[in-house]
Amino acid sequence: MTGCAKEQPPTSVDEFVLDRVMLDATLARCDLDRSDTFDDRNCVNARRAVERLWREQEELNAELLERESERKRQMLREQREREDRLAEQRRLDEQESEQQALYQGLDFTATPELSPDSQDDQQTAPLPEDPKPDN
Repeated sequence: MTGCAKEQPPTSVDEFVLDRVMLDATLARCDLDRSDTFDDRNCVNARRAVERLWREQEELNAELLERESERKRQMLREQREREDRLAEQRRLDEQESEQQALYQGLDFTATPELSPDSQDDQQTAPLPEDPKPDN
């Protein structure tokens, strides 16, 4: 009785993804003799596993970049809002300062002085006459 040695089934892509040591060893073997291992099922699955891992890493990197971009956009929005609030506060402060300056410039205790000509005009101006009743 002669027994044929059963050939082991090829390692799946999922197995290679989960076992990096096996993946690296298989890729090293496949790279040594590319012409003989080009169609080897293990080599094909190992290459596919590398592609899958690369895509997963790219998706993760894209997600991380998007989160970082969103964080930066939020920081810029918040900075812009702070700047807008400060500008509005400066405008209100300037407006209040202008009003204070106008108010402080007024002398509420002084009485208006009339020129001698205007005093004479007021004294000599005839008073309106009362209408006389008709009897």
